[in-house]
Amino acid sequence: MQTPSGPHVVIIGCGFGGLETAKALRNADVRVTLIDRSNHHLFQ
Repeated sequence: MQTPSGPHVVIIGCGFGGLETAKALRNADVRVTLIDRSNHHLFQ
């Protein structure tokens, strides 16, 4: 794993929007941190 030289993106909330945002940024040169109150994703 390489350390990205770009910006650090913090995503608050790991619902559908947060997960899709993280997926969209996975190939970008950014460091992504997801923060959520739960340590699991519950698909309902």
